[in-house]
Amino acid sequence: MNAVTLTPGHLPTDLADLLTQYTTAQETAQKAHNRLIVAPLSARPPLQEEAEQAALAARQAHGNLASATARANRQIIDSSAGAFFAHIEAARTALATAEAEMRSAAAAAALYATATTHAGRPILDTDTNVARDNPGRQRAMYIVSETRDLLGMLPDALD
Repeated sequence: MNAVTLTPGHLPTDLADLLTQYTTAQETAQKAHNRLIVAPLSARPPLQEEAEQAALAARQAHGNLASATARANRQIIDSSAGAFFAHIEAARTALATAEAEMRSAAAAAALYATATTHAGRPILDTDTNVARDNPGRQRAMYIVSETRDLLGMLPDALD
C-alpha cells in the first residue's frame, strides 16, 4: 500500500473524514496483525481471519480516499492554500509575540544592569552604557533582530 502523508487540517472536511477513516482502518489492521504475530499457533486461525478482514478494510479505505482525492483537486487546492495562509498568519503572530517578549526581556535586563551599578542612587533611565553592554540585554536584542528578519522572510504567496 502506498504511503499517505496528508494532514487532515489541510483538507476539505469530507476528505479529512475519509483520511481519518483510513488512518483508523490502518491502525486497526496493524493492531490485528500485531496480535496475530505474537499469538500461539493454536490461537492464530481466528486472529488470521480478523487480520485479513482488517487489512481488507484498510485497503478499501485507502481506495476510497484515493478516489475521492482524485475527484477533488480544486477543493484540495483551495483548502491547502487556506491552511497555508492560516499557518503563516499564526507564525507571524507567534513571531511578533516573541519579538515583544524579547524586547521586554531586554528592558528588564537593562533595568537589572542599571540597578546593580547605581545602588543607592535614583534609577529613572535605563538607556545607559552599562545597560547597553549587559550580556543578557545584548542577547535579547540580538533575538529581537533575528525575529524581525524572520518576520520579513515569511512567505506571502504559494507560487
